[in-house]
Amino acid sequence: MVSNSGKKFTKEAHDWKWWHASVENNLRGLVEQGYLVRIISNQAGLSLDPQSKTSRQDQQRVNVFKQKVKAVLNVLDLPITLYAATQHDLYRKPRTGMWEQLLIDAGQSVPSDLDLAGSFFVGDAGGRFPDHVGGKDFSCSDR
Repeated sequence: MVSNSGKKFTKEAHDWKWWHASVENNLRGLVEQGYLVRIISNQAGLSLDPQSKTSRQDQQRVNVFKQKVKAVLNVLDLPITLYAATQHDLYRKPRTGMWEQLLIDAGQSVPSDLDLAGSFFVGDAGGRFPDHVGGKDFSCSDR
């Protein structure tokens, strides 16, 4: 997904589009083949702390994020789980906390139980250079 507005990150619920026309059908096909689709995302701009000095602004950002996620997932209408790290803690990529929680939630007791050869990862922050399809990544946190 990329912003419709051309901005680095989307700011509104409907400011998104698929980076390629095949994405939606490819995701559907993967689910039909039995793949689990999981989204893990760093969202440090979101605060879930009700005691925050900026709690009204924080709540507004959380609501916009939820609207964006809902807009995308409604289009897909597939069983997808989203993990979002809102703190700079063990859950924030590239740390492994979200990955470990994903494994627990999927019923995998240890990473070796997962079929890594039959799995794949897609990310927008692999540290790729401008010559790859889609242009330069903004980060390398997905490595």
